[in-house]
Amino acid sequence: MDITIAIAGPAGLGINTVHDLAVRSISKRGKHIFSNKDYMSRVRGGFNFTQIRICDLEINSHKEKIDILLALDDTSKNILYKLDEESIVICSNESLVEWKNSIRIDEKKIKSLFGRWTFPMASLGVLYKVLGFHEDVFDDLTYKKWSDDILMKNKGALKEGYNWQGINNDFLEKYKFDISDVKQDNGKIIVNGNQSLALGAAAAGLSFYFAYPMAPSTGIMNYLMKYRSEMKIIVEQAEDEIAAINGAIGASASGVRAMTGSSGGGFSLMVEGLGLSAVAEVPLVVVNVQRPGPATGLPTRTEQGDLNFVAFASQGEFARMIIAPRTIEESFYETFRAFNVADKYNIPVIILTDEYLGDSSKNLDKFNVDSLRIKRYFKKEPYGDYKRYDLEKSWGERMYPGMSQDAIILNDSHIHDEYGHTSETQYYTNGLKEKFMEKINVLKSDLKEPEYFGAEDPEIVLIGWGSTYGAIKEAVSILSRNFKIGALLFSDVFPVPKEKLLKYYKNAKIKVNIEQNYTNQFGKLVQLQTGIIYDYSINKYDGRQMTSEFILKNMEDIVNE
Repeated sequence: MDITIAIAGPAGLGINTVHDLAVRSISKRGKHIFSNKDYMSRVRGGFNFTQIRICDLEINSHKEKIDILLALDDTSKNILYKLDEESIVICSNESLVEWKNSIRIDEKKIKSLFGRWTFPMASLGVLYKVLGFHEDVFDDLTYKKWSDDILMKNKGALKEGYNWQGINNDFLEKYKFDISDVKQDNGKIIVNGNQSLALGAAAAGLSFYFAYPMAPSTGIMNYLMKYRSEMKIIVEQAEDEIAAINGAIGASASGVRAMTGSSGGGFSLMVEGLGLSAVAEVPLVVVNVQRPGPATGLPTRTEQGDLNFVAFASQGEFARMIIAPRTIEESFYETFRAFNVADKYNIPVIILTDEYLGDSSKNLDKFNVDSLRIKRYFKKEPYGDYKRYDLEKSWGERMYPGMSQDAIILNDSHIHDEYGHTSETQYYTNGLKEKFMEKINVLKSDLKEPEYFGAEDPEIVLIGWGSTYGAIKEAVSILSRNFKIGALLFSDVFPVPKEKLLKYYKNAKIKVNIEQNYTNQFGKLVQLQTGIIYDYSINKYDGRQMTSEFILKNMEDIVNE
């Protein structure tokens, strides 16, 4: 089984509610799910859709083709190009959406029986019937936001749709996917990338999150705010991103784990603070959930356009690390790891995700925290002559303010001596610079090599990073039927890990760089740090998510050339 359902219509009509209920019911019945959003920057109106991909195997990306469309209003005409002649459309009998295989519901009747906003529930009922659910699916209909009266009306509309007379038996047999015979309650959780990242930070001991709302990163702050009491985390909305990063630096300097997050425009305002974190050697985790720029760009779309900026942001030269989680699961584990790396080297670590990864959801096993260890790198005992900025140590343990009565701990944005006192001597200027550069060298021992997927002796090698992971793996699986091909899929993107690049990529006959930007930013970082040059590139920069179909179409052109 590998099918895709789309729920389409204007913002405010219940797309997210229908999605949440459908995903919950499908997940309970043992199938793998990956869902993604395509939405406009509007509170109400416009045209939006959410896709739910259902598969027997684990998946980390969506497909372009839609098998079943829930058309909640006439704006759904905008998505018909994703359907083929076998696709089904579930819509109102008054809808202007025309499709050969359509199930039309009497919207006026549904509203007269159950209320103005119940048509989406009737559509969901039809979907449940088409998918082959038994009537026990009605028990899944719970929603904390609903009163008992609203729940009763929505359940009535759901049952009416499920039993709709317009669904003839021949039609049902043709399109029935029958996913209802799998044991329920498989224990999986359903989270999106932003929530997974927030949970990873909480597991790492996050105590202070300071941020200003900016799509598509706001979901991190909302999730942490919702569960701040249970997690024992202080969550503050700053007046702007400058205050956000400086507040996080202040908290981290005091000894607690702190994080801030934004998107590209907000990260732009954080740049000076990034340098402060580096020169004061205050560990800091910063999240950038990318969206297309420049300026406001496309606030609710996706892109990998900030890598070069993030890699070289702020004046001067200093060490930093950039981690780009590839999957929703990795958003949890790599965020946990980011805090340990930041504490070990006293550097800023940037987690670089994007709207696709942040807003996409997946059902997965509960996170395994048994092997995770929080490493704070604090000195266990205080002592007097404490050199907070010892030039001979590029990494190691530190003391926090107040730990010793005999040690005054200073944090300064200037060049300083071992104790933190401002200094303009050549000795300390050179010493600090050399220490910062040495951090880059020792940091390389903590880098993760990319995952390699494919033939052990490939003639064609693709490279990608971050959220393109799922699409590239699917494309390689298909291309491997005819070619000796493999892919290097990176999560640590700066500094660039080199071992597998030299093993698989350097000697390949055809080297292809795949990114969601125009200028091949990671490909150029690879060239800068290794000298390896790609032969071809596949670039997507329209704000929409990468798919395996897009890669396959472009690979066909490359192979033919």
